[in-house]
Amino acid sequence: RAIIHQDKNIMIGIIRFHSSPDPAYLRPYTRDAVELGYRIFSDHRRQGYAAEAVAAVMDWAVATSNVRRFVASVSPVNIPSLQLIARFGFIKVGETMDDADGMEHIFLRVADE
Repeated sequence: RAIIHQDKNIMIGIIRFHSSPDPAYLRPYTRDAVELGYRIFSDHRRQGYAAEAVAAVMDWAVATSNVRRFVASVSPVNIPSLQLIARFGFIKVGETMDDADGMEHIFLRVADE
């Protein structure tokens, strides 16, 4: 999904879920989860847009599909993303070596009931 700047009507990033809920590759960490991914284009970073988008898609998933478990895979050197997911209460549940991205830490957030 495109992240559109509301006032400027321009695309400033992307956000998505990597699969339907409960994919086999997430089962070593949790069940009934979706993995989210996001990217804000460099000219628009560090302005709160990622936080707004992450909150919106998680709220949407809870409201429309009753998804309550969210996974984020983040490089241990991506400090802005690590700070972002910490704000949402994600906790580290594992590590994996991704063929394309290298080392990633796996984080889980369980939405309030």
